[in-house]
Amino acid sequence: MNREWLENYIAMARECEHRQERLARMKSAEVLPPLQAGNDGSQHTGSSGEHMARSVEKRLEYEEQIAPILAENRRRMRAVEQAVCTLPPRERDILRMRYMDSDTLRPLPWRDIATKLFGTDEKRHIDAALRIHRAALAHYLTK
Repeated sequence: MNREWLENYIAMARECEHRQERLARMKSAEVLPPLQAGNDGSQHTGSSGEHMARSVEKRLEYEEQIAPILAENRRRMRAVEQAVCTLPPRERDILRMRYMDSDTLRPLPWRDIATKLFGTDEKRHIDAALRIHRAALAHYLTK
C-alpha cells in the first residue's frame, strides 16, 4: 500500500468536501431572482435568465473538471480504508487517529494518541504508541 496516500488521507477528504461545497454554492446561485416590476407595470426578470444560463454553464464545466479529481481521491481513500481495516485493532486505531481522524490537516500529535490509547501522555506511553505505529506502518505497507 502507498504511504503517501495514508499521509494525505485528510487532505484528500478535505479537498473532496471543499469542491463539493463549492459545487453546492454554484448550484444555489442558479436560482432565478424574484420578478421585478418595470416602469410600464410589466413584470420581468431582466437579464437574469442569461445570468442563470451562465451560472449553469459554469457549474457544469466545474463539475466536469472536478469529477476525475474526486473519483481519484475517493479511490485512494477507499484503498487506504480497506488496507487499514485489515490491521490488528491497536495498529488500526493508531493509523486512524494519526492520519485519518484528525480535525486538522496535520497528523494528531503523539501525546494525544498516547492519551487516547493509554489514558496518559507519559513518555512510556508515547514510546509505546510509536512502537505500535512502526508495526502498523510495516503491516500497512505490505497490503
